[in-house]
Amino acid sequence: MGLLRRVCRGEKGQSLVETALVLPVLLLLLAVAGDCGRAFRAYVIITNAAREGVRAASRFSDNFDLIEAAVVGEAPDSGVALDGSNISIDGLGGQPGDTIRVTVTYELATILGGILGVPSITLQSSVAMVVFGMDVAS
Repeated sequence: MGLLRRVCRGEKGQSLVETALVLPVLLLLLAVAGDCGRAFRAYVIITNAAREGVRAASRFSDNFDLIEAAVVGEAPDSGVALDGSNISIDGLGGQPGDTIRVTVTYELATILGGILGVPSITLQSSVAMVVFGMDVAS
């Protein structure tokens, strides 16, 4: 027992120092994991919004307002704010058999943006579908 005390006598604050050195790295990894999770969630939301927009566009390919309403209506309470400036449509007004593509872009603010030098991440999802026909919007 005396030998163990003599060996460990000079290491009283060692675990505190190790914790102080490792804790900031662990907190940084936790924040990065949180940002990755938030980015994945936002990407799923904008992908679903683009899908809803292209579904509407496949039936009403010449009605931008209806397509925009379908995209924006997919994410009203999700924390991802979408509007007309986030949406671009290629093939607007296409004929049956043409391809129409809806692209949704979203800027996600990161948790540690100022510290890591990455204040935001640009997420983009694009979905294409064939125009089925021209329905009359009511």
